[in-house]
Amino acid sequence: MYFTNFPTIDYPYYNTEEQRILKTARNVTLRVKFSDYLKTYKTNFDEYTIRDTERPDTLAYKLYERPDLHWIFYLVNDVINPYYSWPLSNTDLQSLINEKYQGSSFFTPDIWKDKNQYYIFNGPLSQVNSSATFSSTEISGKLLNTLNKGDSVKVSLDGQFFSTKILEINSEFYEVGLEKKSWDINSGGNRYFYYEFDYYGTIKCVRIPITRIINYRRYAPYQFKYNEEYRDPRMIFSEGLVSYDEDPYNFFIFPPNTENLANGNFVNSLETNRSFADVFAIADDDGEYMNSSYYTTNEEYESVVNESKRKILVPKPQVVEEILKQIKEIFRG
Repeated sequence: MYFTNFPTIDYPYYNTEEQRILKTARNVTLRVKFSDYLKTYKTNFDEYTIRDTERPDTLAYKLYERPDLHWIFYLVNDVINPYYSWPLSNTDLQSLINEKYQGSSFFTPDIWKDKNQYYIFNGPLSQVNSSATFSSTEISGKLLNTLNKGDSVKVSLDGQFFSTKILEINSEFYEVGLEKKSWDINSGGNRYFYYEFDYYGTIKCVRIPITRIINYRRYAPYQFKYNEEYRDPRMIFSEGLVSYDEDPYNFFIFPPNTENLANGNFVNSLETNRSFADVFAIADDDGEYMNSSYYTTNEEYESVVNESKRKILVPKPQVVEEILKQIKEIFRG
Protein backbone atom coordinates (compact mmCIF):
# COMPACT_ATOMS: atom_id res chain seq x y z
CA MET A 1 0.00 0.00 0.00
CA TYR A 2 2.89 2.37 0.86
CA PHE A 3 4.57 2.25 -2.55
CA THR A 4 1.31 2.74 -4.45
CA ASN A 5 1.58 6.42 -3.50
CA PHE A 6 5.00 6.80 -5.14
CA PRO A 7 5.30 8.49 -8.56
CA THR A 8 6.47 6.42 -11.49
CA ILE A 9 9.57 6.78 -13.65
CA ASP A 10 10.68 5.25 -16.95
CA TYR A 11 13.43 2.80 -16.06
CA PRO A 12 15.73 1.88 -18.98
CA TYR A 13 17.27 -1.56 -19.36
CA TYR A 14 18.65 -3.80 -22.14
CA ASN A 15 17.24 -7.17 -23.14
CA THR A 16 19.23 -10.17 -24.38
CA GLU A 17 19.31 -8.68 -27.92
CA GLU A 18 20.94 -5.49 -26.52
CA GLN A 19 17.78 -3.53 -27.28
CA ARG A 20 17.09 -0.56 -25.00
CA ILE A 21 13.67 -0.84 -23.37
CA LEU A 22 11.83 1.53 -21.06
CA LYS A 23 9.78 0.06 -18.25
CA THR A 24 7.50 2.09 -16.03
CA ALA A 25 8.32 1.51 -12.36
CA ARG A 26 7.72 3.08 -8.98
CA ASN A 27 10.44 5.53 -7.97
CA VAL A 28 11.40 3.84 -4.70
CA THR A 29 14.44 6.11 -4.28
CA LEU A 30 12.15 8.77 -2.81
CA ARG A 31 11.47 8.92 0.91
CA VAL A 32 9.25 10.86 3.27
CA LYS A 33 10.14 11.53 6.88
CA PHE A 34 8.30 12.65 9.98
CA SER A 35 9.86 15.76 11.44
CA ASP A 36 11.11 15.42 15.00
CA TYR A 37 9.03 18.47 15.82
CA LEU A 38 5.78 16.71 14.89
CA LYS A 39 6.66 13.80 17.16
CA THR A 40 6.62 16.13 20.16
CA TYR A 41 2.86 16.42 19.82
CA LYS A 42 2.04 13.57 22.20
CA THR A 43 -1.68 14.00 21.55
CA ASN A 44 -1.11 12.41 18.14
CA PHE A 45 1.10 9.50 19.24
CA ASP A 46 1.28 6.78 21.86
CA GLU A 47 4.33 4.95 23.16
CA TYR A 48 4.00 1.24 22.54
CA THR A 49 6.07 -1.76 23.68
CA ILE A 50 6.25 -4.47 21.03
CA ARG A 51 5.44 -7.89 22.45
CA ASP A 52 7.28 -11.09 21.69
CA THR A 53 6.38 -12.51 18.23
CA GLU A 54 4.38 -9.34 17.38
CA ARG A 55 4.90 -8.34 13.75
CA PRO A 56 4.30 -4.95 12.09
CA ASP A 57 1.31 -6.27 10.14
CA THR A 58 -0.32 -7.88 13.19
CA LEU A 59 0.24 -4.70 15.19
CA ALA A 60 -1.28 -2.61 12.38
CA TYR A 61 -4.35 -4.84 12.43
CA LYS A 62 -4.53 -4.66 16.21
CA LEU A 63 -4.41 -0.84 16.29
CA TYR A 64 -6.07 0.12 13.00
CA GLU A 65 -7.70 -3.08 11.71
CA ARG A 66 -5.57 -2.64 8.58
CA PRO A 67 -2.52 -4.91 8.31
CA ASP A 68 -1.45 -3.09 5.13
CA LEU A 69 -0.51 -0.04 7.26
CA HIS A 70 2.51 -1.84 8.76
CA TRP A 71 4.83 0.67 7.04
CA ILE A 72 3.55 3.52 9.23
CA PHE A 73 5.58 2.18 12.17
CA TYR A 74 8.75 2.25 10.05
CA LEU A 75 8.01 5.78 8.89
CA VAL A 76 7.27 7.26 12.30
CA ASN A 77 10.27 5.60 13.97
CA ASP A 78 12.79 6.34 11.17
CA VAL A 79 13.35 2.66 10.42
CA ILE A 80 15.57 2.18 7.37
CA ASN A 81 15.96 -1.59 7.45
CA PRO A 82 12.84 -3.29 8.86
CA TYR A 83 14.60 -6.66 9.05
CA TYR A 84 17.07 -5.43 11.67
CA SER A 85 15.19 -2.59 13.36
CA TRP A 86 12.16 -4.58 14.48
CA PRO A 87 12.76 -6.75 17.59
CA LEU A 88 13.22 -10.45 16.98
CA SER A 89 11.11 -13.04 18.75
CA ASN A 90 12.92 -14.88 21.52
CA THR A 91 13.18 -17.94 19.28
CA ASP A 92 14.63 -15.95 16.38
CA LEU A 93 16.99 -14.11 18.73
CA GLN A 94 18.43 -17.39 20.00
CA SER A 95 18.88 -18.56 16.40
CA LEU A 96 20.72 -15.34 15.55
CA ILE A 97 23.02 -15.67 18.57
CA ASN A 98 23.77 -19.31 17.77
CA GLU A 99 24.59 -18.40 14.18
CA LYS A 100 26.58 -15.24 14.91
CA TYR A 101 28.60 -16.63 17.83
CA GLN A 102 29.42 -20.14 16.73
CA GLY A 103 32.28 -22.16 18.15
CA SER A 104 34.44 -21.74 21.25
CA SER A 105 36.54 -18.82 22.49
CA PHE A 106 40.24 -19.41 23.14
CA PHE A 107 42.33 -16.73 24.81
CA THR A 108 46.06 -16.62 24.03
CA PRO A 109 47.39 -13.22 25.16
CA ASP A 110 51.03 -13.91 24.21
CA ILE A 111 50.21 -13.78 20.54
CA TRP A 112 48.87 -10.23 20.58
CA LYS A 113 51.93 -8.58 22.11
CA ASP A 114 55.35 -7.41 20.97
CA LYS A 115 56.94 -10.63 22.10
CA ASN A 116 60.04 -11.89 20.33
CA GLN A 117 60.44 -15.32 21.93
CA TYR A 118 58.14 -18.08 20.65
CA TYR A 119 58.22 -21.85 20.60
CA ILE A 120 58.55 -22.89 16.96
CA PHE A 121 58.31 -26.18 15.06
CA ASN A 122 60.10 -26.36 11.70
CA GLY A 123 57.40 -27.91 9.56
CA PRO A 124 53.74 -27.68 8.50
CA LEU A 125 50.74 -27.92 10.78
CA SER A 126 49.90 -31.41 9.51
CA GLN A 127 53.06 -32.72 11.23
CA VAL A 128 52.28 -31.22 14.64
CA ASN A 129 51.55 -34.01 17.15
CA SER A 130 52.62 -35.17 20.59
CA SER A 131 56.09 -36.11 19.33
CA ALA A 132 56.77 -32.81 17.49
CA THR A 133 59.72 -30.87 18.91
CA PHE A 134 59.29 -27.14 19.55
CA SER A 135 62.28 -24.94 20.31
CA SER A 136 62.47 -21.41 21.67
CA THR A 137 63.09 -19.03 18.77
CA GLU A 138 63.14 -15.27 18.32
CA ILE A 139 60.57 -14.00 15.82
CA SER A 140 60.61 -10.24 15.27
CA GLY A 141 57.33 -8.38 15.78
CA LYS A 142 53.81 -9.59 16.51
CA LEU A 143 52.38 -12.73 14.96
CA LEU A 144 48.89 -11.22 14.79
CA ASN A 145 49.05 -10.50 11.06
CA THR A 146 49.64 -14.16 10.24
CA LEU A 147 46.18 -15.16 11.53
CA ASN A 148 43.10 -15.06 9.29
CA LYS A 149 39.50 -16.20 9.50
CA GLY A 150 39.09 -19.60 7.89
CA ASP A 151 42.65 -20.74 8.65
CA SER A 152 43.17 -24.31 9.80
CA VAL A 153 44.72 -24.59 13.27
CA LYS A 154 45.27 -27.18 15.98
CA VAL A 155 44.57 -27.27 19.69
CA SER A 156 46.03 -29.65 22.28
CA LEU A 157 44.36 -30.14 25.64
CA ASP A 158 46.25 -32.35 28.07
CA GLY A 159 48.06 -34.02 25.17
CA GLN A 160 44.95 -34.64 23.03
CA PHE A 161 45.06 -32.91 19.63
CA PHE A 162 42.13 -31.40 17.73
CA SER A 163 42.10 -29.98 14.21
CA THR A 164 39.78 -27.00 13.81
CA LYS A 165 39.33 -23.66 12.00
CA ILE A 166 39.32 -20.00 12.95
CA LEU A 167 35.78 -18.55 12.90
CA GLU A 168 36.56 -15.13 14.36
CA ILE A 169 39.50 -13.04 15.55
CA ASN A 170 39.05 -10.41 18.24
CA SER A 171 42.39 -8.79 19.00
CA GLU A 172 40.81 -6.35 21.48
CA PHE A 173 40.14 -9.25 23.84
CA TYR A 174 43.07 -11.54 22.87
CA GLU A 175 40.42 -13.94 21.59
CA VAL A 176 40.38 -16.50 18.78
CA GLY A 177 37.00 -18.05 17.99
CA LEU A 178 37.42 -21.66 16.89
CA GLU A 179 35.11 -24.20 15.34
CA LYS A 180 33.87 -26.24 18.29
CA LYS A 181 35.01 -29.81 18.77
CA SER A 182 34.27 -32.47 21.38
CA TRP A 183 37.04 -31.26 23.69
CA ASP A 184 37.06 -31.18 27.46
CA ILE A 185 37.86 -27.60 28.44
CA ASN A 186 38.32 -28.63 32.07
CA SER A 187 41.05 -31.14 31.30
CA GLY A 188 44.22 -30.69 33.29
CA GLY A 189 47.76 -30.48 31.94
CA ASN A 190 49.15 -28.22 29.22
CA ARG A 191 46.86 -26.42 26.78
CA TYR A 192 48.28 -25.08 23.52
CA PHE A 193 47.17 -23.43 20.29
CA TYR A 194 49.12 -24.12 17.05
CA TYR A 195 49.13 -22.57 13.61
CA GLU A 196 51.51 -22.38 10.69
CA PHE A 197 52.95 -19.31 8.98
CA ASP A 198 55.39 -18.46 6.24
CA TYR A 199 58.63 -17.17 7.72
CA TYR A 200 60.79 -15.81 4.89
CA GLY A 201 59.80 -18.65 2.57
CA THR A 202 59.91 -21.40 5.21
CA ILE A 203 56.77 -22.96 6.69
CA LYS A 204 56.89 -22.99 10.48
CA CYS A 205 54.39 -23.60 13.27
CA VAL A 206 54.10 -21.58 16.44
CA ARG A 207 52.93 -22.93 19.80
CA ILE A 208 51.09 -20.52 22.08
CA PRO A 209 49.81 -21.30 25.60
CA ILE A 210 46.03 -21.18 25.97
CA THR A 211 45.21 -19.15 29.06
CA ARG A 212 41.43 -19.42 29.09
CA ILE A 213 38.66 -21.23 27.20
CA ILE A 214 34.95 -20.47 26.95
CA ASN A 215 33.26 -23.46 25.37
CA TYR A 216 30.46 -21.44 23.76
CA ARG A 217 31.30 -18.06 22.22
CA ARG A 218 27.87 -16.70 23.11
CA TYR A 219 29.17 -16.50 26.70
CA ALA A 220 32.44 -14.74 25.82
CA PRO A 221 32.78 -11.03 26.73
CA TYR A 222 31.46 -8.48 24.28
CA GLN A 223 32.49 -5.45 26.35
CA PHE A 224 33.86 -4.76 29.81
CA LYS A 225 32.17 -2.53 32.37
CA TYR A 226 32.85 -1.05 35.76
CA ASN A 227 30.39 1.00 37.84
CA GLU A 228 27.89 0.52 35.00
CA GLU A 229 30.22 2.25 32.53
CA TYR A 230 31.79 0.45 29.60
CA ARG A 231 35.58 0.54 29.51
CA ASP A 232 38.25 0.26 26.88
CA PRO A 233 39.48 -3.36 27.18
CA ARG A 234 43.06 -2.15 26.63
CA MET A 235 42.98 0.37 29.52
CA ILE A 236 45.38 -0.70 32.26
CA PHE A 237 44.47 -0.50 35.92
CA SER A 238 47.45 1.66 36.89
CA GLU A 239 45.87 4.49 34.88
CA GLY A 240 43.50 4.92 37.82
CA LEU A 241 40.66 2.95 36.29
CA VAL A 242 39.46 1.93 39.76
CA SER A 243 40.64 2.53 43.30
CA TYR A 244 40.53 0.84 46.66
CA ASP A 245 37.80 3.24 47.81
CA GLU A 246 35.63 2.21 44.87
CA ASP A 247 36.01 -1.53 45.31
CA PRO A 248 37.80 -2.70 48.46
CA TYR A 249 36.94 -6.37 47.88
CA ASN A 250 38.78 -6.74 44.57
CA PHE A 251 42.33 -6.03 45.62
CA PHE A 252 43.88 -6.98 42.30
CA ILE A 253 42.32 -4.12 40.36
CA PHE A 254 43.36 -0.98 42.20
CA PRO A 255 46.66 0.76 41.55
CA PRO A 256 49.36 0.67 44.24
CA ASN A 257 49.83 3.81 46.26
CA THR A 258 51.38 4.85 49.60
CA GLU A 259 48.04 4.98 51.40
CA ASN A 260 47.07 1.44 50.43
CA LEU A 261 50.45 0.04 51.40
CA ALA A 262 50.43 1.93 54.73
CA ASN A 263 47.06 0.40 55.55
CA GLY A 264 48.41 -3.06 54.92
CA ASN A 265 46.28 -3.64 51.83
CA PHE A 266 47.86 -6.23 49.56
CA VAL A 267 48.54 -5.07 46.01
CA ASN A 268 49.58 -7.42 43.25
CA SER A 269 51.95 -5.20 41.27
CA LEU A 270 51.69 -7.42 38.20
CA GLU A 271 47.96 -6.80 37.86
CA THR A 272 48.29 -3.02 37.97
CA ASN A 273 50.06 -3.09 34.60
CA ARG A 274 47.40 -5.24 32.95
CA SER A 275 44.28 -4.28 31.08
CA PHE A 276 40.75 -5.64 31.37
CA ALA A 277 41.54 -7.96 28.47
CA ASP A 278 44.71 -9.20 30.21
CA VAL A 279 43.03 -9.89 33.51
CA PHE A 280 40.07 -11.62 31.90
CA ALA A 281 42.21 -13.82 29.68
CA ILE A 282 44.42 -15.24 32.42
CA ALA A 283 43.25 -17.47 35.28
CA ASP A 284 45.42 -18.83 38.08
CA ASP A 285 45.10 -21.72 40.55
CA ASP A 286 42.75 -19.68 42.74
CA GLY A 287 40.20 -19.32 39.99
CA GLU A 288 39.25 -16.62 37.52
CA TYR A 289 40.35 -13.06 38.10
CA MET A 290 37.42 -11.41 36.39
CA ASN A 291 33.88 -12.40 37.37
CA SER A 292 30.80 -11.91 35.20
CA SER A 293 29.80 -8.64 36.90
CA TYR A 294 32.65 -6.94 35.01
CA TYR A 295 31.60 -7.79 31.48
CA THR A 296 28.66 -8.16 29.14
CA THR A 297 28.60 -11.42 27.22
CA ASN A 298 27.83 -11.67 23.51
CA GLU A 299 24.45 -13.18 24.40
CA GLU A 300 23.64 -10.40 26.89
CA TYR A 301 24.66 -7.71 24.41
CA GLU A 302 22.42 -9.06 21.64
CA SER A 303 19.53 -9.38 24.11
CA VAL A 304 19.93 -5.78 25.30
CA VAL A 305 20.06 -4.50 21.71
CA ASN A 306 16.96 -6.49 20.82
CA GLU A 307 15.04 -5.24 23.86
CA SER A 308 15.97 -1.63 23.04
CA LYS A 309 13.92 -1.92 19.84
CA ARG A 310 10.66 -2.73 21.61
CA LYS A 311 9.60 0.81 22.54
CA ILE A 312 8.21 2.70 19.53
CA LEU A 313 5.89 5.59 18.73
CA VAL A 314 2.59 4.70 17.08
CA PRO A 315 0.12 7.21 15.58
CA LYS A 316 -3.25 7.28 17.24
CA PRO A 317 -6.05 5.86 15.05
CA GLN A 318 -7.69 9.26 14.58
CA VAL A 319 -4.60 10.74 12.89
CA VAL A 320 -3.80 7.83 10.56
CA GLU A 321 -6.12 9.07 7.80
CA GLU A 322 -4.48 12.49 7.92
CA ILE A 323 -1.06 10.84 7.55
CA LEU A 324 -2.23 8.94 4.49
CA LYS A 325 -3.71 12.08 2.97
CA GLN A 326 -0.54 14.11 3.43
CA ILE A 327 1.71 11.39 2.03
CA LYS A 328 -0.41 11.27 -1.14
CA GLU A 329 -0.23 15.03 -1.48
CA ILE A 330 3.56 15.05 -1.04
CA PHE A 331 4.19 12.51 -3.76
CA ARG A 332 1.63 13.94 -6.15
CA GLY A 333 3.27 17.34 -5.69
